[in-house]
Amino acid sequence: MLFDFLLGRKRKTAQTPKPEGPVQPSKPLTIEERLEQEKKNLPSSIKNMIDKDPTLKERFVKIAKQMEADGVDMSSPSAMRKWAKANQKKIREQEYGTVKPIVKGKEPGRNDPCPCGSGKKYKKCCGANK
Repeated sequence: MLFDFLLGRKRKTAQTPKPEGPVQPSKPLTIEERLEQEKKNLPSSIKNMIDKDPTLKERFVKIAKQMEADGVDMSSPSAMRKWAKANQKKIREQEYGTVKPIVKGKEPGRNDPCPCGSGKKYKKCCGANK
């Protein structure tokens, strides 16, 4: 389910038969174990991509842990989608860092001294061809 969500695929819901008899309480699976189980249902091309690039799996786990920490219902694709949309900027900043805009410096005026240090006015030195 988590891979389907993160990869943007729609999941086909299948009815699973309920086991007969008493149900044994099992310990909850870790995120890594759940991702390994869900990986079995993925196409082979995506499985190979995840196996070849360990950082991809780490990114899946990191996002899933953030979702779990925020109390997102991991069995609900709509809840995961809603969380991802609300936290999209935060996720990108964590992945790629914050982007600082490039600021162009102020160009000197025609009658200002030239920034090259020649002592001439800008219009007679570096600004002569502009």
